Amino acid sequence: GKDLLPFLTEGFTAAAMAKVGTSALESRKLGYLLESDIVVPHKDEVLFVALNEAKAMAASGWRAPNKRLFPVAGRSGIATIRGSLVNMRDGGFISDHDQHIATLIAEIVCGGDVDAGTLVSEEYLMALERKA
Repeated sequence: GKDLLPFLTEGFTAAAMAKVGTSALESRKLGYLLESDIVVPHKDEVLFVALNEAKAMAASGWRAPNKRLFPVAGRSGIATIRGSLVNMRDGGFISDHDQHIATLIAEIVCGGDVDAGTLVSEEYLMALERKA
């Protein structure tokens, strides 16, 4: 029952302006990483840590969450994001190409040509992604 647009527009602003995290701490501040995400400081240890995490999850009985439907922002969300992208492009903050790519992404994460609040599946969004 919450408004999805503040969540979406914040992420789109960061993505459209190509904000990158130069460290794990900065990436967390940008919302790209969760506090619970494991940070491996040395690239040669990534596989070792990943394998140990997978083994620990299996040993603890972890199971993938049940599939469920979730609401999307739909056409109105896409329109709002498109308006923001036009302003960012006209203000010189993003290029035409950035605007194009961000518009495609907006159409996917907002659920495409549906009403706001429509319940969709992950598979539906993945099909939109493949199409884009």
